[in-house]
Amino acid sequence: MSVARHIRSVVKAESLQSLRALALGATSGSQARAVFAASKSTRAALASRRHYSTVTEEADASSVLPEVREYEAPAKAANVPHYEPHAAVILTRGPIITKELTPFEKEYFQYQRRLADEISSPFPVDFYFKKGSLAEKRWLAAAEARAKGEAAVQAPTQEEIERGAPTGSERVFEEEAGLGEKLAQPRQTEADKKNDIKALDRKLDQNLYLLVKEKDVWRFPYGPVDGQETLHETAARRLDEICGVDMNTWLVSRHPVGHMKFKFKNPVAGPKFTYVGRRTFFLKGRIFAGQVKLSNEYQEFAWLTKDEVKERVTDTYWDGVGAMLM
Repeated sequence: MSVARHIRSVVKAESLQSLRALALGATSGSQARAVFAASKSTRAALASRRHYSTVTEEADASSVLPEVREYEAPAKAANVPHYEPHAAVILTRGPIITKELTPFEKEYFQYQRRLADEISSPFPVDFYFKKGSLAEKRWLAAAEARAKGEAAVQAPTQEEIERGAPTGSERVFEEEAGLGEKLAQPRQTEADKKNDIKALDRKLDQNLYLLVKEKDVWRFPYGPVDGQETLHETAARRLDEICGVDMNTWLVSRHPVGHMKFKFKNPVAGPKFTYVGRRTFFLKGRIFAGQVKLSNEYQEFAWLTKDEVKERVTDTYWDGVGAMLM
Protein backbone atom coordinates (compact mmCIF):
# COMPACT_ATOMS: atom_id res chain seq x y z
CA MET A 1 0.00 0.00 0.00
CA SER A 2 1.30 3.45 -0.91
CA VAL A 3 1.82 6.21 1.64
CA ALA A 4 -1.06 8.27 0.25
CA ARG A 5 -3.55 5.41 0.58
CA HIS A 6 -2.43 4.69 4.16
CA ILE A 7 -2.92 8.36 5.17
CA ARG A 8 -6.38 8.42 3.58
CA SER A 9 -7.54 5.23 5.39
CA VAL A 10 -6.34 6.51 8.79
CA VAL A 11 -8.05 9.91 8.39
CA LYS A 12 -11.28 8.27 7.28
CA ALA A 13 -11.33 5.83 10.27
CA GLU A 14 -10.68 8.59 12.82
CA SER A 15 -13.37 10.81 11.33
CA LEU A 16 -15.99 8.06 11.39
CA GLN A 17 -15.18 7.18 15.03
CA SER A 18 -15.51 10.82 16.13
CA LEU A 19 -18.84 11.18 14.33
CA ARG A 20 -20.18 7.96 15.89
CA ALA A 21 -19.20 9.16 19.38
CA LEU A 22 -20.91 12.52 18.83
CA ALA A 23 -24.07 10.87 17.54
CA LEU A 24 -24.34 8.53 20.56
CA GLY A 25 -23.91 11.38 23.01
CA ALA A 26 -26.41 13.74 21.33
CA THR A 27 -29.52 14.11 23.48
CA SER A 28 -31.07 17.34 22.18
CA GLY A 29 -31.86 18.97 18.82
CA SER A 30 -29.07 21.50 19.18
CA GLN A 31 -26.57 18.72 19.75
CA ALA A 32 -27.89 16.85 16.70
CA ARG A 33 -27.46 19.94 14.58
CA ALA A 34 -23.91 20.25 15.91
CA VAL A 35 -23.27 16.63 14.91
CA PHE A 36 -24.62 17.36 11.39
CA ALA A 37 -22.39 20.46 11.08
CA ALA A 38 -19.39 18.48 12.27
CA SER A 39 -20.13 15.73 9.77
CA LYS A 40 -20.43 18.35 6.97
CA SER A 41 -17.07 19.91 7.87
CA THR A 42 -15.54 16.45 8.12
CA ARG A 43 -16.79 15.54 4.65
CA ALA A 44 -15.25 18.73 3.26
CA ALA A 45 -11.97 17.92 4.98
CA LEU A 46 -12.08 14.41 3.54
CA ALA A 47 -12.68 15.79 0.06
CA SER A 48 -9.71 18.16 0.33
CA ARG A 49 -7.48 15.40 1.73
CA ARG A 50 -8.70 13.03 -0.96
CA HIS A 51 -7.68 15.59 -3.59
CA TYR A 52 -4.31 15.94 -1.92
CA SER A 53 -3.83 12.18 -1.76
CA THR A 54 -4.81 11.82 -5.44
CA VAL A 55 -2.25 14.43 -6.41
CA THR A 56 0.31 12.63 -4.26
CA GLU A 57 -0.47 9.33 -5.97
CA GLU A 58 -0.13 10.90 -9.40
CA ALA A 59 3.16 12.48 -8.39
CA ASP A 60 4.42 9.13 -7.12
CA ALA A 61 3.29 7.40 -10.29
CA SER A 62 4.89 10.06 -12.48
CA SER A 63 8.27 9.45 -10.93
CA VAL A 64 8.62 6.64 -13.44
CA LEU A 65 8.32 8.25 -16.87
CA PRO A 66 6.56 6.19 -19.54
CA GLU A 67 8.33 5.25 -22.71
CA VAL A 68 7.95 7.95 -25.40
CA ARG A 69 7.00 6.61 -28.80
CA GLU A 70 7.40 8.69 -31.92
CA TYR A 71 4.30 9.08 -34.13
CA GLU A 72 4.62 7.33 -37.42
CA ALA A 73 2.33 8.54 -40.21
CA PRO A 74 0.55 5.73 -42.00
CA ALA A 75 1.99 4.94 -45.37
CA LYS A 76 -0.14 6.34 -48.19
CA ALA A 77 -1.75 3.72 -50.31
CA ALA A 78 -0.17 3.42 -53.69
CA ASN A 79 -3.52 3.02 -55.44
CA VAL A 80 -5.09 6.33 -54.28
CA PRO A 81 -6.39 8.12 -57.41
CA HIS A 82 -5.05 11.61 -58.15
CA TYR A 83 -7.02 14.34 -59.89
CA GLU A 84 -5.33 17.21 -61.69
CA PRO A 85 -6.39 20.49 -59.97
CA HIS A 86 -7.87 23.25 -62.13
CA ALA A 87 -9.41 26.65 -61.32
CA ALA A 88 -12.25 28.30 -63.27
CA VAL A 89 -13.84 31.77 -63.09
CA ILE A 90 -17.58 32.41 -63.18
CA LEU A 91 -17.32 36.01 -64.36
CA THR A 92 -20.62 37.87 -63.96
CA ARG A 93 -22.10 41.13 -65.15
CA GLY A 94 -24.82 42.00 -62.66
CA PRO A 95 -28.28 43.40 -63.53
CA ILE A 96 -28.36 47.06 -64.60
CA ILE A 97 -32.10 47.68 -64.17
CA THR A 98 -34.85 46.08 -62.12
CA LYS A 99 -37.01 43.37 -63.60
CA GLU A 100 -40.26 44.32 -65.29
CA LEU A 101 -43.30 44.17 -63.03
CA THR A 102 -45.73 41.33 -63.48
CA PRO A 103 -49.43 42.14 -64.15
CA PHE A 104 -50.25 41.26 -60.55
CA GLU A 105 -47.55 43.61 -59.21
CA LYS A 106 -48.81 46.45 -61.43
CA GLU A 107 -52.38 45.99 -60.17
CA TYR A 108 -51.15 45.84 -56.58
CA PHE A 109 -49.22 49.12 -56.80
CA GLN A 110 -52.16 50.87 -58.49
CA TYR A 111 -54.44 49.69 -55.71
CA GLN A 112 -52.00 50.92 -53.06
CA ARG A 113 -51.85 54.34 -54.71
CA ARG A 114 -55.62 54.67 -54.96
CA LEU A 115 -55.95 53.65 -51.33
CA ALA A 116 -53.34 56.21 -50.23
CA ASP A 117 -55.15 58.99 -52.15
CA GLU A 118 -58.50 58.13 -50.59
CA ILE A 119 -57.33 58.06 -46.98
CA SER A 120 -54.99 61.04 -47.23
CA SER A 121 -56.05 64.27 -45.51
CA PRO A 122 -57.19 67.19 -47.71
CA PHE A 123 -54.73 69.89 -48.63
CA PRO A 124 -54.89 72.80 -46.06
CA VAL A 125 -55.44 75.71 -48.46
CA ASP A 126 -56.01 78.29 -45.70
CA PHE A 127 -52.67 77.43 -44.12
CA TYR A 128 -50.56 77.85 -47.26
CA PHE A 129 -52.43 80.64 -49.09
CA LYS A 130 -53.72 83.98 -47.85
CA LYS A 131 -57.46 84.27 -48.28
CA GLY A 132 -58.35 86.23 -51.42
CA SER A 133 -54.75 86.25 -52.71
CA LEU A 134 -53.78 85.57 -56.30
CA ALA A 135 -52.00 82.37 -55.30
CA GLU A 136 -55.18 81.05 -53.67
CA LYS A 137 -57.24 81.85 -56.78
CA ARG A 138 -54.75 80.03 -58.99
CA TRP A 139 -54.77 77.01 -56.72
CA LEU A 140 -58.56 76.85 -56.60
CA ALA A 141 -58.81 77.23 -60.38
CA ALA A 142 -56.34 74.41 -60.89
CA ALA A 143 -58.16 72.19 -58.39
CA GLU A 144 -61.48 72.87 -60.16
CA ALA A 145 -59.94 72.00 -63.53
CA ARG A 146 -58.58 68.74 -62.12
CA ALA A 147 -61.97 67.89 -60.63
CA LYS A 148 -63.70 68.52 -63.96
CA GLY A 149 -61.19 66.42 -65.86
CA GLU A 150 -61.45 63.60 -63.36
CA ALA A 151 -65.24 63.77 -63.47
CA ALA A 152 -65.15 63.56 -67.25
CA VAL A 153 -62.95 60.51 -67.05
CA GLN A 154 -65.10 58.92 -64.36
CA ALA A 155 -68.23 59.07 -66.51
CA PRO A 156 -68.19 55.67 -68.29
CA THR A 157 -70.50 54.82 -71.14
CA GLN A 158 -72.87 51.88 -71.03
CA GLU A 159 -70.79 50.11 -73.67
CA GLU A 160 -67.67 50.42 -71.53
CA ILE A 161 -69.49 49.05 -68.53
CA GLU A 162 -70.78 46.05 -70.49
CA ARG A 163 -67.38 45.07 -71.90
CA GLY A 164 -65.65 45.51 -68.52
CA ALA A 165 -63.32 48.33 -69.54
CA PRO A 166 -61.53 50.24 -66.75
CA THR A 167 -63.51 53.20 -65.52
CA GLY A 168 -63.22 56.02 -63.02
CA SER A 169 -59.94 56.52 -61.22
CA GLU A 170 -58.61 53.26 -62.68
CA ARG A 171 -58.41 54.92 -66.09
CA VAL A 172 -56.63 57.93 -64.58
CA PHE A 173 -53.93 55.72 -63.07
CA GLU A 174 -53.58 53.74 -66.28
CA GLU A 175 -53.07 56.93 -68.24
CA GLU A 176 -50.42 58.08 -65.74
CA ALA A 177 -48.69 54.70 -65.95
CA GLY A 178 -48.71 54.90 -69.74
CA LEU A 179 -47.20 58.35 -69.57
CA GLY A 180 -44.40 57.01 -67.37
CA GLU A 181 -43.66 54.24 -69.84
CA LYS A 182 -43.45 56.79 -72.66
CA LEU A 183 -40.99 58.97 -70.73
CA ALA A 184 -38.80 56.04 -69.60
CA GLN A 185 -36.00 54.64 -71.73
CA PRO A 186 -36.74 51.35 -73.53
CA ARG A 187 -35.81 48.18 -71.67
CA GLN A 188 -34.54 46.54 -74.85
CA THR A 189 -31.27 47.75 -76.34
CA GLU A 190 -29.86 47.47 -79.84
CA ALA A 191 -27.87 44.43 -78.71
CA ASP A 192 -31.13 42.73 -77.67
CA LYS A 193 -32.69 43.44 -81.06
CA LYS A 194 -29.64 42.11 -82.93
CA ASN A 195 -29.14 39.24 -80.44
CA ASP A 196 -25.48 40.21 -80.07
CA ILE A 197 -24.28 37.70 -77.48
CA LYS A 198 -20.85 39.37 -77.30
CA ALA A 199 -22.27 42.69 -76.06
CA LEU A 200 -22.49 43.55 -72.37
CA ASP A 201 -25.46 45.92 -72.82
CA ARG A 202 -28.04 43.19 -73.36
CA LYS A 203 -30.53 41.55 -71.00
CA LEU A 204 -30.13 44.48 -68.63
CA ASP A 205 -32.42 43.00 -65.97
CA GLN A 206 -30.55 39.67 -65.69
CA ASN A 207 -27.12 38.31 -64.80
CA LEU A 208 -24.76 37.64 -67.71
CA TYR A 209 -21.99 35.01 -67.50
CA LEU A 210 -18.84 34.82 -69.62
CA LEU A 211 -18.35 31.58 -71.54
CA VAL A 212 -15.53 30.73 -73.94
CA LYS A 213 -15.57 28.17 -76.72
CA GLU A 214 -12.68 25.76 -77.13
CA LYS A 215 -12.78 22.86 -79.60
CA ASP A 216 -16.53 23.38 -80.09
CA VAL A 217 -17.15 23.08 -76.33
CA TRP A 218 -18.45 25.98 -74.21
CA ARG A 219 -16.96 26.40 -70.72
CA PHE A 220 -16.10 29.03 -68.16
CA PRO A 221 -12.49 30.30 -68.41
CA TYR A 222 -10.29 27.76 -66.62
CA GLY A 223 -6.77 26.38 -66.39
CA PRO A 224 -4.46 24.08 -64.39
CA VAL A 225 -2.87 25.11 -61.11
CA ASP A 226 0.78 25.91 -61.78
CA GLY A 227 3.35 24.95 -59.15
CA GLN A 228 2.62 26.48 -55.74
CA GLU A 229 -0.19 28.75 -56.94
CA THR A 230 -3.36 29.11 -54.94
CA LEU A 231 -6.76 28.69 -56.58
CA HIS A 232 -7.55 32.41 -56.80
CA GLU A 233 -4.10 33.14 -58.26
CA THR A 234 -4.63 30.53 -60.94
CA ALA A 235 -8.11 31.87 -61.70
CA ALA A 236 -6.86 35.46 -62.08
CA ARG A 237 -3.90 34.38 -64.24
CA ARG A 238 -5.99 32.25 -66.59
CA LEU A 239 -8.62 34.97 -66.93
CA ASP A 240 -5.93 37.40 -68.11
CA GLU A 241 -4.37 34.84 -70.44
CA ILE A 242 -7.65 33.84 -72.07
CA CYS A 243 -9.63 37.11 -72.08
CA GLY A 244 -6.92 39.78 -72.04
CA VAL A 245 -6.04 42.48 -69.54
CA ASP A 246 -8.46 45.15 -70.77
CA MET A 247 -11.17 44.22 -68.27
CA ASN A 248 -11.68 45.66 -64.80
CA THR A 249 -12.60 42.55 -62.82
CA TRP A 250 -12.75 41.50 -59.19
CA LEU A 251 -12.72 38.01 -57.67
CA VAL A 252 -15.40 37.96 -55.02
CA SER A 253 -13.64 35.45 -52.74
CA ARG A 254 -10.53 33.32 -52.45
CA HIS A 255 -12.69 30.30 -51.71
CA PRO A 256 -14.42 28.32 -54.46
CA VAL A 257 -18.22 28.19 -54.61
CA GLY A 258 -18.15 24.62 -55.88
CA HIS A 259 -16.22 22.00 -57.78
CA MET A 260 -16.77 19.13 -60.18
CA LYS A 261 -14.78 16.03 -61.13
CA PHE A 262 -14.13 14.71 -64.59
CA LYS A 263 -12.52 11.33 -65.25
CA PHE A 264 -10.20 10.69 -68.19
CA LYS A 265 -10.69 7.71 -70.44
CA ASN A 266 -7.05 6.83 -69.91
CA PRO A 267 -4.77 7.98 -67.04
CA VAL A 268 -2.45 10.87 -67.86
CA ALA A 269 1.12 10.95 -66.51
CA GLY A 270 2.04 14.15 -64.68
CA PRO A 271 5.33 15.45 -63.23
CA LYS A 272 4.61 13.85 -59.83
CA PHE A 273 1.51 11.70 -60.16
CA THR A 274 -0.50 9.84 -62.71
CA TYR A 275 -3.85 11.59 -62.98
CA VAL A 276 -7.05 9.66 -63.48
CA GLY A 277 -9.13 12.80 -63.99
CA ARG A 278 -9.51 16.53 -63.46
CA ARG A 279 -11.03 18.38 -60.49
CA THR A 280 -12.12 21.92 -61.34
CA PHE A 281 -12.78 24.50 -58.60
CA PHE A 282 -15.04 27.44 -59.52
CA LEU A 283 -14.52 30.97 -58.15
CA LYS A 284 -16.94 33.85 -58.70
CA GLY A 285 -15.89 37.19 -60.17
CA ARG A 286 -17.44 40.49 -61.29
CA ILE A 287 -16.73 42.70 -64.28
CA PHE A 288 -17.07 46.46 -63.92
CA ALA A 289 -15.68 47.78 -67.21
CA GLY A 290 -13.88 46.72 -70.37
CA GLN A 291 -14.44 43.88 -72.81
CA VAL A 292 -12.93 40.53 -73.72
CA LYS A 293 -9.98 40.27 -76.12
CA LEU A 294 -9.99 36.56 -76.71
CA SER A 295 -6.80 34.53 -77.01
CA ASN A 296 -6.07 32.74 -80.28
CA GLU A 297 -6.39 29.40 -78.49
CA TYR A 298 -10.15 29.84 -78.28
CA GLN A 299 -12.81 30.15 -80.97
CA GLU A 300 -15.22 32.71 -79.52
CA PHE A 301 -16.79 34.09 -76.33
CA ALA A 302 -20.29 35.06 -75.26
CA TRP A 303 -22.10 36.86 -72.44
CA LEU A 304 -25.09 34.66 -71.66
CA THR A 305 -27.97 34.42 -69.22
CA LYS A 306 -28.47 31.34 -67.07
CA ASP A 307 -30.99 29.83 -69.50
CA GLU A 308 -28.68 30.52 -72.45
CA VAL A 309 -25.76 28.88 -70.62
CA LYS A 310 -27.85 25.75 -70.16
CA GLU A 311 -28.56 25.62 -73.89
CA ARG A 312 -24.88 25.73 -74.89
CA VAL A 313 -22.99 23.61 -72.35
CA THR A 314 -23.14 19.83 -72.12
CA ASP A 315 -25.58 18.11 -69.78
CA THR A 316 -22.76 16.82 -67.58
CA TYR A 317 -21.22 20.27 -67.27
CA TRP A 318 -24.59 21.84 -66.49
CA ASP A 319 -25.27 19.31 -63.74
CA GLY A 320 -22.05 20.48 -62.08
CA VAL A 321 -22.34 24.26 -62.50
CA GLY A 322 -26.09 24.93 -62.75
CA ALA A 323 -26.56 25.34 -59.00
CA MET A 324 -23.72 27.92 -58.86
CA LEU A 325 -25.54 30.40 -61.13
CA MET A 326 -28.26 32.80 -60.06
